[in-house]
Amino acid sequence: MLELVFVMIMVGVLSAVALPRLVDNRTLQERGAHAQLRSMVVHARQLAIAQQRDICVLVQPALVSLVYVVGGNCSLATPVRAPAGNCVTGAVACPYEVVAPVRSSFTGQNVRFNPHGQPVPNATHTMNVGGLSLSIQAETGVPL
Repeated sequence: MLELVFVMIMVGVLSAVALPRLVDNRTLQERGAHAQLRSMVVHARQLAIAQQRDICVLVQPALVSLVYVVGGNCSLATPVRAPAGNCVTGAVACPYEVVAPVRSSFTGQNVRFNPHGQPVPNATHTMNVGGLSLSIQAETGVPL
């Protein structure tokens, strides 16, 4: 009988400590959004070079969007279409966007890539999702 009580106490302590970590997957979601953000930046840089035009990565708290530069400005009115496989079949509009995880947000600077794949202005840019940071290097535009 004493062993049963001891086992029940141990299960209670373990569930009180471990269960919140198993249920809260915020860190996992932030890592996934960070990986998507990094892929988006790489795609934006490659697209700017391939199409020989300026591309912007617009950072908003709930959403990061990839858009074309029109008239010197970055505008949500000119979204870049998501890569193949990321769209719903038959969708007419399929903007390339990354949505922030629940209880997290994006912060940082908008980044504009010129036709050479360099960030404009030529400086290091930083974007964050939750506690994770993505640094885009000056001159090369490569995300680290």
